[in-house]
Amino acid sequence: MRCLGRHRACRARDLDQALNHGDRALALLRRVESTRARLHLEDVATALGPRAAEPRAAAFLERVEQAASITEAGVAG
Repeated sequence: MRCLGRHRACRARDLDQALNHGDRALALLRRVESTRARLHLEDVATALGPRAAEPRAAAFLERVEQAASITEAGVAG
């Protein structure tokens, strides 16, 4: 399993820490192309999926979706 141990925040239900990890990965991906950061972001988003009803988690997941669509548009264009 990739990123084992990095998402203890998600497993431990520490939303603040999980969002912090995810936001850092999003910020990194705005500056560079990084497979590791993208995988990390995917892991955090997956772990937060069950908490999507919470406003902060939903907002983060929306940011992830927007970033993915921008990346896909850049690849297609």
